[in-house]
Amino acid sequence: MAASIAEWVSDQKLEQCTVTEGDESLRKSQLLLQATDHLRQYGIMGARTASSVALVVASLWAQSQFRIGTFEEADLKSQMMWVMQSPAVQISIQETFKPLDDESKRDAQNFARGSEATIVLFVGTALKKYSSIVKNEADQFIENNRAELRELSGFFAAIDEGGLSYLAKVLELSVVVTMSNALFGREFSSEKSLFYSGTIELIGDVLESGTFV
Repeated sequence: MAASIAEWVSDQKLEQCTVTEGDESLRKSQLLLQATDHLRQYGIMGARTASSVALVVASLWAQSQFRIGTFEEADLKSQMMWVMQSPAVQISIQETFKPLDDESKRDAQNFARGSEATIVLFVGTALKKYSSIVKNEADQFIENNRAELRELSGFFAAIDEGGLSYLAKVLELSVVVTMSNALFGREFSSEKSLFYSGTIELIGDVLESGTFV
């Protein structure tokens, strides 16, 4: 799902629409439907996951482009909304919400609204983490981001208490998959292993931040 959304953004912004025509376009659509079919089996958990993945990709797009100077900070929200209105996101949300009753749909929607700010913070902190690694400043990362890590630690503790600990894995995987897309190569032209190891380290930093004085 994350790959499908990121590729849609790539097609729009890198003008590679011809690449996704015909068989390739059909293949991507089928992969997205397979992902949503899988998420649908988990009911409200699947709907929450779909919303979280969409928010991760949208936030990564907006924040990464701001970092390289493509957009102003005031454009962050509108750029996120642009991604959230993409066909890939709309299909994912519609399909995963389809089997839910009205109460569950409201719950999933409220969860997405309530977690958006934290997902945006997680994404921004992940981008800072990658920068610190690339610039050989990883030793200063925790000191420079204590407030953000504390806030994320509180969120992770809360979702664990609520039986939603799977969301930590959702955030991890969707960030890694999205950042591996060529669209993000202008700032971080690196192997997928950087995004994986950097995100794992970030989650470790977050969990340890609960002990910060």
